[in-house]
Amino acid sequence: MNEVSAIDNLSAANLKRYYPSGVPNGSRFVSEINPEWKGLYFSPSAGIIELLTTSVSQYFNDHHTQFTSEQELSFPAFTAKPISIEIDDNGKKDWLVEVEFIEYQFITWLPLTTNSNGTYTLIPNDLPLRFTVDSNTTINFDANHDLTGDGRNDVVIAYTSYFAGGIRGNLSIYSWEKQGIYLLDTGDLRGVSPRFGETHESQYDIADHNGDGYDEIQVTWPRFRPFGCSWQTQYTDRWAGQTRIETVTNLDIPDQPDCYIAKALESENLVEQTQWFEAALTVAESKNSSQDLIAWIRLHLAVAYSSQGRDEDATQVMHSLINAGNQGHFLRAIQDTYRQTDSSPVSICKTLYANADAMGESNSTFESDIDNDLSFDYAYPISYTPIPELVCP
Repeated sequence: MNEVSAIDNLSAANLKRYYPSGVPNGSRFVSEINPEWKGLYFSPSAGIIELLTTSVSQYFNDHHTQFTSEQELSFPAFTAKPISIEIDDNGKKDWLVEVEFIEYQFITWLPLTTNSNGTYTLIPNDLPLRFTVDSNTTINFDANHDLTGDGRNDVVIAYTSYFAGGIRGNLSIYSWEKQGIYLLDTGDLRGVSPRFGETHESQYDIADHNGDGYDEIQVTWPRFRPFGCSWQTQYTDRWAGQTRIETVTNLDIPDQPDCYIAKALESENLVEQTQWFEAALTVAESKNSSQDLIAWIRLHLAVAYSSQGRDEDATQVMHSLINAGNQGHFLRAIQDTYRQTDSSPVSICKTLYANADAMGESNSTFESDIDNDLSFDYAYPISYTPIPELVCP
């Protein structure tokens, strides 16, 4: 921890210690918009966060604010949306108030308990302050589920942002502990960067997914591989008290026809890889797929055969490529390379690999039916040039 952070944390601790009910005249700090403060909180310190949250709760008391659940209230410098929630089992009405400073572009949440005289006391917490400066940022808030089984609703805050060509996000779970609401756990909302302009993000759902009577968080993560392979991986998290238990389903590439090529490309076992390419070829031929796709599979299959010393099988596949007509640009590239080399699958592969590498320098393609798959990459900015390793191993 550097000196600045240490001093900042000390100032926040001192605010809590010496001003547990808020600083004197704190409500004036949040009662009007000051243009000079704009951007001041883009990187707020712990001390500023403590000052703001206590000042807002003090503002509610000074102005005798009355809450109605989920009814938004507007004030000169901020808006407040209260949610009625049972937090601490003390018999008093509790609130979770979403406070947004639109001009200063941030949002935070305040847990409050109602006193007998109608005022509010801020419950100790480490709920975050989130920035809303980016229009590509989405913040979702949930306080309707008991995830730990203690009879109290927990708080889930989801934060998703599209930035620099990628989409990313996270979940933060806050639970009642030691007379306050504190961070229990975090989880990823795994994103998939854009390919040809589109984006894919994880979705989450909070419900009793396994029928045990308790709620879990289920995150569905979209997965993609070249040549049309797609599937969904699911992470289901539940908590036994404060202990997290995670179940993962569909983590690996599935054994489905549109993923046979992907299975082959990622297999580290040569015999298994060959079997996947054989299966993929059978599927492609049965579907009357493009000549370029069939040629690509056959070339990879020939290399796999040759690598195992199955030269007869490799030669047979290469002959089928040479005699397959010339109805595809990638097929013709293989045929032209065949005539320029010693006709072995490995030599053809090396030449095509080098050609693909050169295309990256000149920003060109094979102009084939499978160019999109040969350029399958999540790099940013988006590139349409072929990836040599996908053209030929």
